[in-house]
Amino acid sequence: MQTAKRRANRSNRWLIMIMILAGLVVSACRTAVIASSSSSPAQIEAIEGTGFNRLILTEDAVTRLGLQTDTIQEQQIARTRIVGGHVKALPEAQPDDLSQVVVHVSVNATDLDEIDHQVPALILQLLDNDGAAGIMAHPVVLEMLDETEDAAPTLHFLVDAEDHGLVPEQRVRVALTLKGSGTQRSVAPYAAVIYGLQGDTWLYTNPEPMTYVREPVTIDYIDGELAVLAEGPPAGTVVVTAGAAELYGTEFGVGK
Repeated sequence: MQTAKRRANRSNRWLIMIMILAGLVVSACRTAVIASSSSSPAQIEAIEGTGFNRLILTEDAVTRLGLQTDTIQEQQIARTRIVGGHVKALPEAQPDDLSQVVVHVSVNATDLDEIDHQVPALILQLLDNDGAAGIMAHPVVLEMLDETEDAAPTLHFLVDAEDHGLVPEQRVRVALTLKGSGTQRSVAPYAAVIYGLQGDTWLYTNPEPMTYVREPVTIDYIDGELAVLAEGPPAGTVVVTAGAAELYGTEFGVGK
C-alpha cells in the first residue's frame, strides 16, 4: 500500500510540473487580459542578494489570477504505515490455548529501516476503517518455524488481551509507527508546493497584502495533503495555495 502511495506521490509531482507548464499558458492568456488595463497589474522588484523577486500586484490582478492562501503550521505528526499481517499461535502454546497469539508481518528492507521497533502496533480487522479501534500488540522477537534465510524481513507482535477474538491464520491489517512520529514539524499545504523541471521546490509567500515572493523549500516527505518541510519559511508564513503557477508566469513574463 505504501509503495502504491509513493508511486502516486511521484506521479503527482510529474502532474504538478505538467500543470505548471499548463498554468504558464493559462497565465499568458490572463496576463494578456490584465495587461489591457490602464495601469500595470504587476510590479516586479529584484530582492537584492537573493536572486528572487518581489511581485506587487493590483487588487484586480489578484482577483483575476484567483489567488488563495493558507499558512505554514507547526503540527505534531503521527506517522504510521498500514501493512498486511496474519495471526499465528505461539510455537510453545497448547493447541487449544489462544489466550496469546502473535501477528506475523513481512516488510521490505526500506520499510524496516523506517519503522520504530520499540512502539506497539495496532491490529485492525480487514474490513475496519482506518479510524476504527484496534487491538494493541507489543513487539517481540520470535523464531518462527516457517522462516528461511531468503525470506522477507519479518516483525512479530504479541497480542495478550482479554477476548481479543483473533484466530490462527486470520488475515489482519497492522498499523506500524514510523520513526519521527509524535514530533513537532513545520508543514505546508501540499497544494502550495510548485515544482521546477529540475525537481526544485518552491512556495510563493504572501508577506504583505498584494505582495508575493517565491521561496525555496526542502520537503522531507508528503503526508496526505501536507508537505512536511525539512527547510523552509517558519510557521505562520502565509503561502499561496491556488494560483501559484500563474504567479510563476507573471514573475517570468510569460505572454509578454
